[in-house]
Amino acid sequence: MKYFVPSWHLDISDWASTQQIITFDDAIGNMRIMNHADEDYGLIIGDYKPQLITQLNAEGVAPTDTLAAFDWIQDTALQDNSRIVDIQDFNWPKGTYFEYGPFSVDAICNDEHIARLLFNNIGQILRIERWQNGYHQEDIIMDTRGFVSSIQTFDNQGQLQKTIFFNLHGEWRVIEDAKTGRCHINSRYQGDFTQSDYASRHDLINEAIANLIQKRLDKDSDQIVLTADDRQIIDLKQFNGFKTIIQASQWHANDRFWKPMNGRTDLTIVTDSEAADRHVHKIMGDQIETNLLPTFASQFSLGHSDEYTTQTILLFVSEQTTMLNLRKGLAQLMEMVDQNQNSERLQIAAYDERLLSQARQIAQEIAQEHPRLLIDPEEEQMTSNPDLVDKDIDPRMEKQQHWQPIPIYTRRIVQTTDLLQLLDQVRVVVDLGNNPDSYVQMASISVGLPQINLIKTDLVRDHENGLLLANVADLTAALQFYLGSMENWNRARVDAVQQINNYSGKRILHNWQLLWKRCARFEA
Repeated sequence: MKYFVPSWHLDISDWASTQQIITFDDAIGNMRIMNHADEDYGLIIGDYKPQLITQLNAEGVAPTDTLAAFDWIQDTALQDNSRIVDIQDFNWPKGTYFEYGPFSVDAICNDEHIARLLFNNIGQILRIERWQNGYHQEDIIMDTRGFVSSIQTFDNQGQLQKTIFFNLHGEWRVIEDAKTGRCHINSRYQGDFTQSDYASRHDLINEAIANLIQKRLDKDSDQIVLTADDRQIIDLKQFNGFKTIIQASQWHANDRFWKPMNGRTDLTIVTDSEAADRHVHKIMGDQIETNLLPTFASQFSLGHSDEYTTQTILLFVSEQTTMLNLRKGLAQLMEMVDQNQNSERLQIAAYDERLLSQARQIAQEIAQEHPRLLIDPEEEQMTSNPDLVDKDIDPRMEKQQHWQPIPIYTRRIVQTTDLLQLLDQVRVVVDLGNNPDSYVQMASISVGLPQINLIKTDLVRDHENGLLLANVADLTAALQFYLGSMENWNRARVDAVQQINNYSGKRILHNWQLLWKRCARFEA
């Protein structure tokens, strides 16, 4: 069986937190390909990830086997152990009441703030921050499966002191000292470990992985697909003797990962983009052999925008979008929507709420010159007012027959599904950033949408699957090229589909199978 070793270092945060970027994950993409082919596959996780089940469910993947270091360390590897935890399941002091905010719940007792509950993106309790005498005392970290996974304690200055890891029965098994990094084992469970103290979490994790590999993997029948990443926590020597493919992705920094292997020609390396392929050769030299197997975002399918009479333009705003270009672009877009020659509509999106707010403010300023354009209107604003008399009508509207307001909506992209829903009804994607967002570009190709950019990238080819602007002033003409002619739009979609077909899941799986047959046994 094929076992994927991903690079997943970030914890799932509360659903209100700011998301700066969504990245494509090579392991997830390849696991989805395995899903489509009904192939069994496994997952090896070294990092502490109490929200792992939630992450896998959100990504739509279900490994046949999962080797998780902290399941072994905490003795929590019960796959069928799952319960829904409610606020009232905790032992709150008598008289505690709760204040429900938009993103969290605060617990108050005797006029004192004693706790804040934070939730993940599907409403499960993520952690509970406890306060005492005005100080942040501890964080209770919840596991997706419905139990307290760990507790972090803090001093009066808010500095982390230690992390206590528990088993399913609420008994502590390991205490990690935040200052020294040392991990102390509960003497009651000493028999499960080779040491009573470990110099670092890294050492403890690698003992756990070594035990799991020894018990559950076979060097003759199991193969490893390891993500190249500078923060890879599992020692490469763990996979000595296994047939191993190293996956290099543009999404993970991997300079330090490659340097110890410089000069080797016995490695089986897969890159997921031309940029990643160039990077590997830059470090390892031109003599190294790589296998370029791009995979597009496999959870996306061709959109349905061609089934709608309205033609929605998605303007994506990022840190790379200058305010000057944003204002120039919005002025043209809103003028086009107001003229409504081709039933144009506008949707503005960003990862960051601050950027989205800035775009919203600029749009509201421009809307002063376009009275019927409404920014994020309420439902009642979109219905005509029977009490409206002629003198109340803006003079600029009198020239408009059958005047109706046109909404322009803004939306924050928090997770992949948000982008999927947007792109399904979009006709054209515009990104005026100095470095167009790679994930939005990849997702747009996966949905079959033409893109308009200021900067050339590997993914978007001028006058094939998109247009490259010489200047922001050319945006209106570029949009007319696609919105004024379905022939041009269809040609761009055909090119995008060709890109997808060139690297379709079936073809990628076939190429993976060829690589697995001839990949070398790995020696770190």
